[in-house]
Amino acid sequence: MPLRVLSRLLCYCSCLLLLSCGGNGEWRDEGIDPGIRAEIARMNQQVLDAIKKNDSGPIRKIGSDNIKYAHKDSLNAFIAAIHNLNLDSISVRKQFYIRDRKGRRQTISTGQGEHDFFFRLQQVERDMFISIIDIHDSLSTCSLGLLYVRAGHKDWVLFKLSSGDYKFLGNDAVSWYRKAEEKYVKGADIDAYLCLSIALDLLNPGGNYIQYQQERNILDLKTDLSARIEREYQFPVEAAYATGTPQLFNISHRLYEGNLYPVIFLKTKLPLSDTGAISKQCDEVHAGLDVLFKKLNRNEHLLYEVYDEHTDTDEPGGGIVFVKHALKKYWQYRD
Repeated sequence: MPLRVLSRLLCYCSCLLLLSCGGNGEWRDEGIDPGIRAEIARMNQQVLDAIKKNDSGPIRKIGSDNIKYAHKDSLNAFIAAIHNLNLDSISVRKQFYIRDRKGRRQTISTGQGEHDFFFRLQQVERDMFISIIDIHDSLSTCSLGLLYVRAGHKDWVLFKLSSGDYKFLGNDAVSWYRKAEEKYVKGADIDAYLCLSIALDLLNPGGNYIQYQQERNILDLKTDLSARIEREYQFPVEAAYATGTPQLFNISHRLYEGNLYPVIFLKTKLPLSDTGAISKQCDEVHAGLDVLFKKLNRNEHLLYEVYDEHTDTDEPGGGIVFVKHALKKYWQYRD
């Protein structure tokens, strides 16, 4: 037999021996054994059905001891948090099967791309299977992370459940970070801050188990931007050029008509019942915003949430909201 053929045969036999002895390995998505994928798909569906019914019982039945005997309130709270999402609109984003008998693997990476991330593994001497399922609605996407383990020839059990916000308005944490970075370079600090705050809200789409490759860069921008804003802006800011010198005590963002716009929190000495006078005061504040907040985008809608001196500013929706339409006048509505 030729030496080349013999060496290939020996290599092939070695691979078979390694697999038959339960060697370590990693498989992804379609590369995972179809039988294992089908078994996990069935268990995933059990979890989703239980969440739909707001019932922790079926999840405990397929769970490992840490889930089976978890405090009832903690598991129920997890289920309740995602029970009302659109569980009929889901997609499986990523799946991994890891065989690690010695428990040495600490992380697994989805790749080296812009939007890739690490998944932190449990150090257990077992087979592991990770499913990342996305739950979609019109504005956002929530991620559900399921970690299954199997010891020896025993059945698969659900070892960990995690969830978190993955996308908002079609963009994940990295996309919002890039928007913030672009505005930061241009000196539009407030707009950059608003985009970055969304990126930070989306930074852990699988609880503490998922870490973006870009996480360090996102946190560095937060540090740099926060320092720059603290140097330039000290809230409350008085709009001395406006009648009655209203105070701007915060700035954030809010959904309006399916999109996200800045909302400026303003305290006035005028009675909230005098919406005509407040509207005029907001016009005056709006005219000088470039002085207060450099390069704030005013080409789109801008919201003002107005409080009087007697309204609790910590009470959500306690103020009156005015919307400055692009190219239109104010109109008033209450949340």
